[in-house]
Amino acid sequence: MCVFRWNRMLDVSFRICFTFVMCFVALYTCFLFGLLLTASISTPNDITGIQREQASDQNARWNKHRQSYNLYSVKNDYVKPLNDELVSTDHQTISVKVDKFARSSSSPVQVGTLVTHTPISSIRQTSILKNASSVDRRCKRHLPYFSEIPIQRTESITKLLPATIRMLNSLSGSKDKELTESCILKQLCRGSKTDLLFVIFSTPNHTKHRNTVRHTWGSLEKFNFDGLLNRAEDGPRKVDYFFLITFPEDIDVTLQELDLINEEMQRELDVLPIQLKSVQRTLVNFYLLVSEYLLTTCQQKIKHVVFIAEDLMPNIPLLGSFLSAQEIQDNGHPIAPIYCYSVINAKPQRPKKDKPVGLSEVSQSEWTKPSFPTHCDLELGGFAVSMKSLELLYLCSRWYKTFKLPNVYLTGILPEAAGIPVQSYWTTLGQTVQLMPSFGSESQAGQHLFFSNSQQQPKWVWQSVFRATVATALR
Repeated sequence: MCVFRWNRMLDVSFRICFTFVMCFVALYTCFLFGLLLTASISTPNDITGIQREQASDQNARWNKHRQSYNLYSVKNDYVKPLNDELVSTDHQTISVKVDKFARSSSSPVQVGTLVTHTPISSIRQTSILKNASSVDRRCKRHLPYFSEIPIQRTESITKLLPATIRMLNSLSGSKDKELTESCILKQLCRGSKTDLLFVIFSTPNHTKHRNTVRHTWGSLEKFNFDGLLNRAEDGPRKVDYFFLITFPEDIDVTLQELDLINEEMQRELDVLPIQLKSVQRTLVNFYLLVSEYLLTTCQQKIKHVVFIAEDLMPNIPLLGSFLSAQEIQDNGHPIAPIYCYSVINAKPQRPKKDKPVGLSEVSQSEWTKPSFPTHCDLELGGFAVSMKSLELLYLCSRWYKTFKLPNVYLTGILPEAAGIPVQSYWTTLGQTVQLMPSFGSESQAGQHLFFSNSQQQPKWVWQSVFRATVATALR
């Protein structure tokens, strides 16, 4: 009996304690709910200083995070975002984080954006094609290789292109879809102004290499070279490129390779094909032909042009930042310099007695001065030039006979005649190095303007180094 009463007392005590605990939990829940309700309906003036600071920090972090997506954009044919990344549908471009890229398929899809295109042959001639009978007053007359009569150059691209297209169509095995003039650089100089245009000199049968360019640094469409804080309201600057492919008079590629090139030009819209006679296929002619073409078709739509060989891979963020910094520094100067890896006070290599004259050797009669003018090492990093300075170079080329050394003529004699300074790229952290897998790290890739011997490396090395250059610039 005593045990029974004791158990009953314990049971009653347990129920009382349980009820008390439940009441306490209910009251505490109501209290928390009341605090939450009070905070939700309170005005901004009720927020404490600590809360304001926390909210401000959070907003700053979000704004910085949001701005990072607006620093650059890539073409969505080749570099695609992962599922958890922010996508913008503005003009077929996407904005992605730099540390996550998905590799695309080997068969790129053509963008279906409708672009109004004017055939090259019908484009109105600009001022560079007028007044060709007199020397431009901005070109000096007293320098070596000056001519009193205009130099007869190769026909312009506007005249060479139709014949080149007819040749390609006649040799192509596919007659279903012939190449037309409207397929040639259809999207070049359309829309907004291009801040940085790369002209890439390519070999006809290097289709695989051109695809690697398209899938890596060629996919970069916009980049804010001014960074997060400087002129960010202007948005990223437009970047573009195209390949110049020159065919000899006697085609030196197979019909199968020619079909691939035709398909490539119609699909990619980034190839300018030109057929030249063997005596016309010189480096000087290549540069001058492209210069005239750009000045005729895009003079007001491009700010800077960079001429490079297909073997070079540029660090676009670093190069664009360099040009932006120089533009601010040289503000007010009437003529913008040419930028490159300059060669200063180089002495001519004279031919040796009783031996054949080498290709790089110059006799006393060919060059009487003890040294060449400052010029560029085109193999090391090409050269970058503003459109205004490019126009001066082209105008002076009409009155200066070609010198046997293309580097000296294009970037030494002509700039001196036009009064254009030749200045070096950044060299503290900018020397050209051979493209290697080790440069896939941000600390290594961000220090160099160009990477050479790129054709020797597989595509994944290109992608790794390209990602590292962009990531370094966004830090």
